[in-house]
Amino acid sequence: MKIRIASILAAGALALSPLALSPVADASAPDKAPARNVTSKVVKVKGHLVFKGHVSDGYNRKQVIIQRATCKPPKCNFKTYKTTKTSKAGKYSARIGAPARGSWYFRAKVKAAGGFATSYSGVWRTYRL
Repeated sequence: MKIRIASILAAGALALSPLALSPVADASAPDKAPARNVTSKVVKVKGHLVFKGHVSDGYNRKQVIIQRATCKPPKCNFKTYKTTKTSKAGKYSARIGAPARGSWYFRAKVKAAGGFATSYSGVWRTYRL
């Protein structure tokens, strides 16, 4: 009986030894970068659709990418439609369109910079009646 217990303990020790040698996650390792808050809305200005919004956290006079998908995501990927820059207040706007038939989906993308991750706005659908 003592031999069985000893062999079980030895087998358990061998099974746990790779865990003892494996690297442990360091508490000082960098966490995932936070995302910026990117707001968006579609408004009609003088008969044209305008995609506009605001980027938080001091993202002034920097690039915002307006992306378009031609079918409902995630079935279709977003592709660059236009690029624009934010104002000194962090606001952006770009004229967008709607297809003759079907729908297009738009969102704003801000690339990773300044300790922030790549960030996206909400998705908006445009269509004609």
